[in-house]
Amino acid sequence: LFHTHDQEYLQDAAVSQGDFWFVVSPERIYPGRPTFNLYLWAAYKLFKEDPAGYHLLQVWLHFLASLLVAFTFRRLGATFELSLIGGLLFLMNVAHFRAVHWISATSYILALVFGLGAVLLYHRGLEADRRVWTLAAAPVLAAAVCAHPSVAIVALLCLFLALQRRLPVWSAVYTCLPLFAAAFISGVVLTVVYSAAPQVEAIVRAPELLDVIRNLFWMLGRLITTAHWLPEFLFLQAHAGWELTVGLIFSTALVFMATRCGTPLRFWLIWSIAFALPFVTSRMEGNASGPSRYLYFSSLGTTFILAWMLQSLVFRVPKRRVFAARVLLTSVLAVILLSSILGLSKSEALSFYHSGRSYI
Repeated sequence: LFHTHDQEYLQDAAVSQGDFWFVVSPERIYPGRPTFNLYLWAAYKLFKEDPAGYHLLQVWLHFLASLLVAFTFRRLGATFELSLIGGLLFLMNVAHFRAVHWISATSYILALVFGLGAVLLYHRGLEADRRVWTLAAAPVLAAAVCAHPSVAIVALLCLFLALQRRLPVWSAVYTCLPLFAAAFISGVVLTVVYSAAPQVEAIVRAPELLDVIRNLFWMLGRLITTAHWLPEFLFLQAHAGWELTVGLIFSTALVFMATRCGTPLRFWLIWSIAFALPFVTSRMEGNASGPSRYLYFSSLGTTFILAWMLQSLVFRVPKRRVFAARVLLTSVLAVILLSSILGLSKSEALSFYHSGRSYI
């Protein structure tokens, strides 16, 4: 069924059927995400006000995003096996369930698809040493930012990609100028034109430093405590001290590994932390679902880390025991996927509850 803002978004989608330019209007109930509004305009032609169609389409989009995640892992230097495992773990990740269950959160999936598209085009430009690919990445990144503004941080991550290839700093910055321009212009336009948008309010509000730190460690902690399982008691203890401790330990481990590991692992370590930062000013107190949808981008990095750790079981054994190691890897992966299925079943029940509460 519907949940929270879903019905308001569909009301706007219905209006845009008769006035296409209402897709970019600041007069919408929830303005500020033109890419997502365009998606709803098209989806409304198929499903009208039937929530089932939107949910099914959202699941397919998440599946396609997971394939794109695996492809991106591969293009950025991971082995074929590692890329497939990472894509599968991202598909079955429990931590970001709200981004897949909540129709209004489809914007996160669209933003990731376009964001990864920009990364792939930029990386292709680095490999081929042809600026046309970087120029092509700029409008794709703009579309991603117009789906969710937090994806603007992809421009900085692409700069990190260039520096990893040992390009001179000024040369690396020069190659990223189209991306910086696309992110900056899109961000300014969204802020000025859609000043009443919820994300603008989150950006301009001045939270206390303690809240920012707690939100950061809470989100990083949730990436671990709900990765492929879903303990119910977590939703009764928002900002629990032990969960913040998990986030602190995990972030420390990420920083330590980033200073010692090579590519591509270092890139995805940085990705995990970087995509938590845009959400630290969000209001999360009293949020029974926790920061689930905010973890959709960061969980891409943690799934790669987990896949890398699992594959390490194979590569760190004597050659005569490789078969046994692969049996162990397959068994561990099967246990994780089974745990994910159980966790996703619990998350579905939780989403039914929140949907019901929205109707009440």
